[in-house]
Amino acid sequence: MEEARALARLAHPNVVVVHDVGEQDGQVWLAMEYVAGGTLREWRARNPDAGWFEVARHALGAARGLAAAHDKGLVHRDFKPDNALVGVDGRVRVLDFGLARSRHGSPASDAAEGSGAGEGVAGEGGAGALRELDLSAPGSIAGTPAYMSPEQFKGEGVDLRSDLFSFSVALWEAIYGRRPFAGRSVVELAAAVCAVERPSPPARVDVPERLRRALARGLALRPDERWASLDPLVDVLSIDPAADPSAARGAHRLFLGIFAAGMLAGPVFFGLVFRGSFEVRKTIFFGSAIFGALMIFATAFAFRRTLLRNAYHRRMLLFLGVVAVVAGSQRVIATARGLPLDVIVVDALHITAACFFVGAVFFARWMVAPGLLAVVGIVAALALPSLFPGALLVVAPSIMISFGFFWNREASRGPRG
Repeated sequence: MEEARALARLAHPNVVVVHDVGEQDGQVWLAMEYVAGGTLREWRARNPDAGWFEVARHALGAARGLAAAHDKGLVHRDFKPDNALVGVDGRVRVLDFGLARSRHGSPASDAAEGSGAGEGVAGEGGAGALRELDLSAPGSIAGTPAYMSPEQFKGEGVDLRSDLFSFSVALWEAIYGRRPFAGRSVVELAAAVCAVERPSPPARVDVPERLRRALARGLALRPDERWASLDPLVDVLSIDPAADPSAARGAHRLFLGIFAAGMLAGPVFFGLVFRGSFEVRKTIFFGSAIFGALMIFATAFAFRRTLLRNAYHRRMLLFLGVVAVVAGSQRVIATARGLPLDVIVVDALHITAACFFVGAVFFARWMVAPGLLAVVGIVAALALPSLFPGALLVVAPSIMISFGFFWNREASRGPRG
């Protein structure tokens, strides 16, 4: 009854409203709001072509609802796609807290009615169903087997981290079209869920790395390996997919590979073509800059349907393009004015350093690293002029490699928490 009253006091847009609660003949009953719509499972079935970002948007509402229940000290213990409603307004509401218990309850009461094979029988019902809040019965299992955590299968005490596990199973299923754990019987399913080896996500390059890692952590075997709340997962699901650095990682890495190969091949090509020229060094220096700028724009155009659709990667590509245009125009003007090559080199490095430092202020702090490499090049050019501009063939690629390294690291970074 205590949990029922707590649920009745829970007011959150992503939780079905409980209008009244009472007890009759030893049974606790709940009167809940009617929500026109269908379950999250039904929504997914009606939208088989929905992208992962649409799935994540709906899952975000369910995660916020569960988190709100956790804040009130309630653990759902039976979250699954059938226990989340998608209203006609598109809002997701968590319902069917029929197995909910207070986090302060006795661990011994965390076992409940047994359930059958497949998805199980516990937790079925609709928004208007009158449910017995406490289905505890020592010696058996609470929940729907397909979405149960290892500790539920083992009959151990559960807390909100068990809900995190169930939510991760449901989200995995919605994104990849199948559940992470399989079994032809409850026994086989329990063995898979409790196994040390964890599932690997199917190869879908469009799913951001942050989300993949969040799912992996949510499905960790031991509760202490998962997050202590749903907040980090809510943060991951809240990230705008169009601005997530970990999105389009396949196209992003391919772009970096092509660009790096071009940056290395450019100086070699111009060096071989103009190796007999008196102005060989200036030709290599000038030609490589133009070649690099063309490489950036050509590869960016080739990946316009992937990288350019992501705000983060688009910003990085535009930044590279601006640096290339500024550096290329500087070399054209300096060469046309007949400036000495050592002056052109120092000036180019100075402009490059300034661009990256501005980028560090407005875009990403890691841009300080390639900016510092440009400063090192300036100092070396002034202190050891005999080594330049030949040493620029080492400094320039180093700057771009560091840019690519930190860009890739940001894109591969998982969720924090």
